[in-house]
Amino acid sequence: MILCDRDGVQKCVVPENALVYKSERYRLYRALSLDEKQSYLLRIPCDVALNGEVNSEAETLKLLKEKSDDLEKKKALVTDGPVERIHYDWLFPRLVDTFVLGEDQGYRQANLLSILDGDVADFYPLPKLKNSYFVDAKSAAWILGRFFKLQTFLDDIGVYYKFDPNQVLIEPKYHRVVYIDWTHTSDIDHYNNGKLMAKTMLDWLKDNDTEREADFRKLLTDIAEMPDDNVLEGMSLHRLLYGNIRVWWGREYYPFTYFVTASHEWRRVSDSL
Repeated sequence: MILCDRDGVQKCVVPENALVYKSERYRLYRALSLDEKQSYLLRIPCDVALNGEVNSEAETLKLLKEKSDDLEKKKALVTDGPVERIHYDWLFPRLVDTFVLGEDQGYRQANLLSILDGDVADFYPLPKLKNSYFVDAKSAAWILGRFFKLQTFLDDIGVYYKFDPNQVLIEPKYHRVVYIDWTHTSDIDHYNNGKLMAKTMLDWLKDNDTEREADFRKLLTDIAEMPDDNVLEGMSLHRLLYGNIRVWWGREYYPFTYFVTASHEWRRVSDSL
């Protein structure tokens, strides 16, 4: 199906069975460019009354890109030689377009999103993975590291949100994590996302006879059980996590390793998900 805006301008192609996530408020679909060469995510609210939230997400994503680009430029100015990018922009989607649908779609506003340097088809919703698999400590560690890196960026620019694991996409092979819902943000930190992130990984973790698993599980438990008034910033959490990881496991690449509930066996990302 070709999706058009209220003026009849063609915007994207929505293939069959494209639904990625649904809630009482939104539907998120996989979509394609009109020439079907680019992959996108498409957010559409369930009711026109939610258009304001979709518009807010569009503005937030513009801000995140602007701030990420600014930090990359500042790093380049103070770095001699080749500059390794920070790549905060790998942790949130890019706004490709925002538009209002036609009368047949109730004049709802839609956001068309892309993933920088990634193909949407290679990313899996975290809820879908959790329903079928568990992960081992080393895989949980790099995912949690991406969560804390995102929190570091948001703390730095003063944008806050409530972490929801249902809004996470994971690309296992290249260790990519993208947080996809930016409809609700604030300039005041009402949340303790570090606790929510640690609890998410504790719920997903399964022991795999890996060295230091007990230490990693204890670290997660300590973060998850912090008092609500003890809010650690993303940078502190990131340093705490990687300070331990480098002692326990070093810095080598570790393939995404998961336990298949149905067959009771461990597999690595080279196997088919």
